[in-house]
Amino acid sequence: MPRLFGDTVRDPQSLPDPAASSDPQALIEENKRLRQQVAALEQSNRDLQIALETTAIHGDCIENELQSTLSLYRRQQQRLQTILKQVAQQKRDLEWVLQTTIEHSSVIENELLSANERLTIEAHQHRNAEQKLQSLLGTITREREDLEHVLRLIIEHGDAMIEQLYVQATEAGAKATMDALTRVANRRRFDEYLEQQWQTRGSRSEPLALVMVDVDSFKAYNDLLGHVAGDVCLQQVAMAIAQVARSTSDLVARYGGEEFAVLLPRATLQQAELVGTRIRQAVLGLSLPHPRSAVNPCVTVSVGVAAISPSLTTSPTLLVSRADRALYAAKQQGRNRVVVADELSNETIALRSAVEMRIH
Repeated sequence: MPRLFGDTVRDPQSLPDPAASSDPQALIEENKRLRQQVAALEQSNRDLQIALETTAIHGDCIENELQSTLSLYRRQQQRLQTILKQVAQQKRDLEWVLQTTIEHSSVIENELLSANERLTIEAHQHRNAEQKLQSLLGTITREREDLEHVLRLIIEHGDAMIEQLYVQATEAGAKATMDALTRVANRRRFDEYLEQQWQTRGSRSEPLALVMVDVDSFKAYNDLLGHVAGDVCLQQVAMAIAQVARSTSDLVARYGGEEFAVLLPRATLQQAELVGTRIRQAVLGLSLPHPRSAVNPCVTVSVGVAAISPSLTTSPTLLVSRADRALYAAKQQGRNRVVVADELSNETIALRSAVEMRIH
């Protein structure tokens, strides 16, 4: 007989015989146990009946639930199969990649080595750049500190520094335009001033005069007494010429060697001639001995004078050329004299020189 809900129904033949037992208490216990089994069997039958009735009532719902569960299982199975196919494809792809890697391992290794070398070089370059940057930052820091120090000095001593710089600039400017030996203007300054005055006087229709002075027989003086004595001679001649200058607008310059030039703005030919005469007298008055002079025991000078009204269409070399020709004439006529270059003839120039010599 089958089991229902875990309860066991014994075979009647296996049950104990009540008549075989003579113990009343045992019979009572046996009877009680049999009644309990009958009650349990009845309860099982009732539970089975309820289960059958429930199944009959809810059979469709259970079947639908089972169908839904089955459909869910089938969908999950399909997804699982799709995943398995993807895994299989990925496996094949991985196998292909591995195979390719094995076949081209040397190429890949070379590429990796090259990439590593490039990275190493880039790292080295980066370190070098960083070191240079650090060095540059250090330099900038030091320069900034130096600049701050300079700024502090300027703030603390600005006025004194400006004054010192002005003095230095003035001295530098003077040195650039001054003859180092004679302390009068140099040739560069003379050329600049001549050009400037030529333009100024030309625009104002004013005269401009030039006096050219040359130390007579200076080479013989220098050869006999030496270069030191020659330098002292030039210095004293320059000082004597400078003392004759009329105003601050007159420029005394060392034109070259033992030759000097005096530029006289707004001076007429007669005024320039007077300046030339005074220069000749001032140098002679120095009484500098000249043992090899053919005209005087002392140092003398020859002087050429010229004056012109500048024109903006002419060159200042015209004035220099006239004064230079007059100076040459003074030397040719015996030195220690003043010759004026004017519009007169050469004979007139010679006559004027002779008259000037008789006067002095």
